[in-house]
Amino acid sequence: MWCLRWIISKTLRQSVDNFRQVWKLYCEQRDLLGAAESQKLRECLARWRQAIVSAKSKEAVKQASEAELGEASRYLRPYPKAFMRDTVEMLLVVMVVVIAFRAYFLQPFKIPTGSMQPTLYGITQQNLNGDLARKVPGRAGRIVEWFRGTTWYHLKAEGNWRLVSIGEPTPASFPKMYGTQTVVFETIPGGERVERTVWYTYLDNPPYKLNRVQTELGSYRDIASPLIRMPGHDFGEPPNMVANRLEFQAGEDVFKFVVKTGDHLFVDRVAYNFRRPERGEIVVFDTKDITNGVQPNQFYIKRLVAFDPENVSIGNDRHVRINGDPLDSATPRFEHLYSFRHETKASRVDGQPHYSLEYPPKEPPRGSRFSGHANARASAPASFSATDERTGMVPGDYFPDGESVFGAAQWAAMPGRGFLVFGDNTMNSSDSRAWGEVPERNIIGKPFFIYWPCLNDASRPNGTHGFGWDNWCAAAITLALVLGSLWWVFRLPEIRPDPRAT
Repeated sequence: MWCLRWIISKTLRQSVDNFRQVWKLYCEQRDLLGAAESQKLRECLARWRQAIVSAKSKEAVKQASEAELGEASRYLRPYPKAFMRDTVEMLLVVMVVVIAFRAYFLQPFKIPTGSMQPTLYGITQQNLNGDLARKVPGRAGRIVEWFRGTTWYHLKAEGNWRLVSIGEPTPASFPKMYGTQTVVFETIPGGERVERTVWYTYLDNPPYKLNRVQTELGSYRDIASPLIRMPGHDFGEPPNMVANRLEFQAGEDVFKFVVKTGDHLFVDRVAYNFRRPERGEIVVFDTKDITNGVQPNQFYIKRLVAFDPENVSIGNDRHVRINGDPLDSATPRFEHLYSFRHETKASRVDGQPHYSLEYPPKEPPRGSRFSGHANARASAPASFSATDERTGMVPGDYFPDGESVFGAAQWAAMPGRGFLVFGDNTMNSSDSRAWGEVPERNIIGKPFFIYWPCLNDASRPNGTHGFGWDNWCAAAITLALVLGSLWWVFRLPEIRPDPRAT
């Protein structure tokens, strides 16, 4: 009832705010006030609080607040430049709270790559030129798609056009909220100049991809490679987002593609202060002290598979073996990762039908699909290899084949306890198969809550994370925090006797 009154009545909210301000000033000036002044102020605040809680009408609340505010002003000392003082104090408090919250509790994190797909998605692009089945949604449809993390870019020729040039994208940034890219055509015939501008905001998934490259001085910098580009300018990574030609007839698509933002989440930095990570958990870690082909001072996200000093191998059946025992779909947190199809063998046990898995797997490993974990030589049957896929990048420094074992000698190469972490996108993940163990001290935390995209994408397979919490425990903690915050918003300080009066 109190909360409902607070929400409905502006008079009540103003009275509560004034009451809290007077209480705050009293707490700050208590050492400057005499015992008699302090006692009168406490009596004033007690009457005021009782009037706020028990008053049945707005007029009664307003009259009581005006009377008690006038009484309190007789004893409190006004501060010079109070507005500036309160503003600076508020900004400092907000900064400290935000920094502390980020450093010790929940840290926002953006999935940088596709190494954990399809469990967690990084930024991806999909060229839809020539795909007549995928219709471009209208304005309302694009808004819904945007909340699913998908931004559409589409340009249709309005006449017979010849593509002349495409400008470089101007990246949007804070506080520059808008970016553009200009596409220039000339009409056929006539040669009249036609310009079309692609607009996007800081909140969109931009029509360019940031590639981190190493400079001659050894540092790293991001270079934007445009997705809307002239035919033949592939930047080493097909496909073009512009059709591979220069002339278009009226009504033809010049380009049609989507950019998906990937998953944005909060990382729980508290849990591992009280317990060790568990097998199968997705963990976020710092890359410091990992020197074998890893960009320094970056945050990576992978699935924890093995602990120091276990003997680890990856069979040609794409199952990790821990001390000789394989992980499979019955292992907690690996249900979807090892759900790919196998050949089965039918037999009878005690007169009842029995089916057992036969290796090799029936399906070849594929990028961004649940395919287990591949070694560099990969999988049987011999007719295909994990490295045959064009986008595949199966590193194998430590796991070149199914007979290789990561054991005591390899664990000892790095001081302290450590973990082996693999990406779920086994065809395209640089992970512990290439650079070995991750020191325990590098672990930052684990996913807590995915806050974007806020609408689920129906195209994502079963077993992927969507908007929401990682588990019920995280949901319960969030509920407790929300209820605690609401209590803090609606509460009124209790007026207790002044200890100096006893």
